[in-house]
Amino acid sequence: MKPASIRALGALAIPAALLLSSCATPESRIRSGLVRAGLSEPMAGCMASTLTDRLSNAQLRRIATLTDGRGIDPNRTTVSEMVRHISTLGDPEILRAATAATISCSI
Repeated sequence: MKPASIRALGALAIPAALLLSSCATPESRIRSGLVRAGLSEPMAGCMASTLTDRLSNAQLRRIATLTDGRGIDPNRTTVSEMVRHISTLGDPEILRAATAATISCSI
C-alpha cells in the first residue's frame, strides 16, 4: 500500500471510531457511570436497565451528571449512597425509579 493510501485510511479511522463510540446506548452509559461511581457491575447493570425503562432521556442525562464522578467517592459508594445523591436532583420520578431499581436489583 502506498503511504498516501495509509494516511487516507488513518484519516478515516478516527471519524469512524468517533461514530461508533457515539452509538453507546443510554443503558450502557448509565451502567458505566454507576460502575465508575463505585457500584458493582451486576448492580449497575440491573439498575441501568430499570432506570432506562422508566425514565426519559432528559432524566437519564440528569443522572449521568451525578455519575461522572464529581462528589462521589467510588471507593465508598453504596447503593443507598447513590440513591441519596440521586435524591439531590429534586425529581420525584427519578427518585422513585432509583428506589425501585435498588429494591428490585437487591432481591
